[in-house]
Amino acid sequence: MKRRLITAILLGLVMLMTSCEKFTAENFAKVETGQTEEQVKKLIGPPTTVSSGSFLIYTGTVYKYDKAGKRAELGFVNGKLIYKNGEM
Repeated sequence: MKRRLITAILLGLVMLMTSCEKFTAENFAKVETGQTEEQVKKLIGPPTTVSSGSFLIYTGTVYKYDKAGKRAELGFVNGKLIYKNGEM
């Protein structure tokens, strides 16, 4: 009985985790130039890596996603998306 309960709980957790995955082709298609970093994170989740730099009055940030064989790179200047590139 305990083994079945544990199996059911684990299966439920796996299903919950996979249903919460935001980094999908559908959500990536909703990402548009001009969106803020927060808007992008709400759509496709947190990036795998982040790199930033600044020059004079500009701050640049690159988000890289590498999850389950899907990859994307998004570039921001002063907090606004200027490009997106990905293999979904």
